[in-house]
Amino acid sequence: MEKSGVICVPGSSFGTLGEGYVRMALVLPPEKLKEAVESIRMSGILHRQEGTK
Repeated sequence: MEKSGVICVPGSSFGTLGEGYVRMALVLPPEKLKEAVESIRMSGILHRQEGTK
């Protein structure tokens, strides 16, 4: 929240298969979701592990 202005839940909160992911509620219009994703990307808080897509 502090770095991106977006609240996400760690995927691990939903079980071991969620490890390394985040979960967001998709309840906003697509334009707002794109803004949220861009804010997260620009914040640098998520880093892909080598070998992932």
